[in-house]
Amino acid sequence: MHHLKGIALAIDLAERQRKAASNGLVQSQRAYGFSQSQLRQLEDYLGDSEARWLKTSQQTLGVERLQGQYGFVDRLRQAIGLQEGVLDQLQEQCDQAKKKSIAAEFRLAILQRMMEKKLALHARAMTRQEQKQTDEFASQQYARANARQQEGAA
Repeated sequence: MHHLKGIALAIDLAERQRKAASNGLVQSQRAYGFSQSQLRQLEDYLGDSEARWLKTSQQTLGVERLQGQYGFVDRLRQAIGLQEGVLDQLQEQCDQAKKKSIAAEFRLAILQRMMEKKLALHARAMTRQEQKQTDEFASQQYARANARQQEGAA
């Protein structure tokens, strides 16, 4: 059974790695969701700003106010572009975290199967040993009974 301790330790480590990978995936997915929400807010704000601007643009506006509005919209679009870049990076992190989580699950499953096979082999060996002992005991009993029978016949 000493050889099973090493596998048991490996399984314990693999379980901890799987849990860490799973937690990492959840955190990555949360960050991605939060980033998506921020992007939607920026896009909504841009849409609202443009709608308000269109309403007010029907009135005569000064050049300075028009330049200010164009500058604001440009900065907002830049912020949206940056947020899309963040979202792409977070998607990549999610993909990597998912791969890591799957690999950890796979590694754990392999180790668990290995442990099951070792335990099954050990159980078969124990069964064979018990059968051998039972056969030897039966053989000895038979030999004793046979010896007694020959003594009684003599």
